[in-house]
Amino acid sequence: MKDYIKVITLTIIKYFFISVALWFLFATIYTIAIGYNSFLTLFNNFSLYKLHNYLFYKAQLQNQINVYFGIFLISFLIVVVLHILLLKKKGLSYSQYIKFKLLPYFFNLYKKKEKQKNENKIIKYEFDFIEKFRNGEIIFKNYAGIDYKKYNDIKEQLEHFLNLQIYKIDKIFPNKVAIKFKDPLEKFEFNQNYFKKDYIYFGKGFNSGDIYIHLKDLTHYLIVGQSGSGKSVFQNLLINNILYNLENVEKLYLVDLKAGVEFTQYQKIDKEKIEVISDISQLLPLTNKLITIMNDRYKRMIEKDIKNWGGKPIIIFIDEYASIKDQAQNLEKNENKELNNNIRTLLAKARASGIKFFIATQKATSDSIDTTVRENLQTKILLRTVSKDAQRAVLGGKEIIEELGVDPAKFEKGRYIFFGEIIQDLVQSPFIPDDFYKIFLKG
Repeated sequence: MKDYIKVITLTIIKYFFISVALWFLFATIYTIAIGYNSFLTLFNNFSLYKLHNYLFYKAQLQNQINVYFGIFLISFLIVVVLHILLLKKKGLSYSQYIKFKLLPYFFNLYKKKEKQKNENKIIKYEFDFIEKFRNGEIIFKNYAGIDYKKYNDIKEQLEHFLNLQIYKIDKIFPNKVAIKFKDPLEKFEFNQNYFKKDYIYFGKGFNSGDIYIHLKDLTHYLIVGQSGSGKSVFQNLLINNILYNLENVEKLYLVDLKAGVEFTQYQKIDKEKIEVISDISQLLPLTNKLITIMNDRYKRMIEKDIKNWGGKPIIIFIDEYASIKDQAQNLEKNENKELNNNIRTLLAKARASGIKFFIATQKATSDSIDTTVRENLQTKILLRTVSKDAQRAVLGGKEIIEELGVDPAKFEKGRYIFFGEIIQDLVQSPFIPDDFYKIFLKG
């Protein structure tokens, strides 16, 4: 309890001294305004009461004291209000600020120090304290060392205590920790200025900034997000970027076995280059065709002694992969087997030949997508997903989640983890309207 009182007392003392400085300024202005040469004039006048009218000068002094005390109260109030406004600008309420001050004492965030004095052992507790308060984060420090692991272990308790979401807890070696409570990525809307020749735009990364991937550097992508996570909008973003670069793409196949609802609109732009697959019976012939193209390209690559296809890529989007598993049951047994084998072969071998897949699904567990298929999709995109099993299925563990200090179950719409061979980051994809594609319609 003594520690809590100490924190509150120090806060009040801090306000007091700042208020005194402000009071001195206001009192000086007031004194000049009423015609006194200095503050001493008032007290000199008071000394005259012995020679003149005691009651008159006493009343005059009392009035002036009341005025100056009133100026101090106004100064104190201004300091408190300005502090509250400053906190609000930085994303905190006043009560949350006080709770941050008290946080080390509520959760026993201290370093225990033992000192031998004569025959007695003296135990001292060095509590963490706020060293710096910046926009969106508060840095705690302890000269004796800081328990970073404990901060992470009690993260959910801290969120409940502070009544705010903590986005990340960073260790600042060796004796500091930063609690980041402001959303590091703001929502934004896509516009044509984000288009870039030969590149696909993925969004803004927390560490990476604007993320662009060259058409030739595309891998196979797994896009996972539950209903309402922004998965369809994200696919819309990627497809519009491909449409912008359509002259440098050999073919764009859009597979949507839910009656082609998501992708039909795009075919209006170029019926020769864009093909929508809306029935399972069309998918087997497509995979056979792609394998033939892949083998032909590999033959030419061997002749030219090159490892990667240098021509235009073929891009395939598959929306809700689980629908393939469901509808494949309507095929003949041998056709079902051939389709599954074709997909595995393409994902395992087609990348170097310039055939790239984007596969979207609500969850990536084995009941929705085969493990072999999932593992051959080199880049993982994880949008909002509540299930811990589904998160692990996509990312292969929880290391990247802990490293980024985020909770995919709480992601905003369009927020995702980009888990690739080079880039591993927290990303916000922009909102893009469903009808954005119309800018590519001719006439």
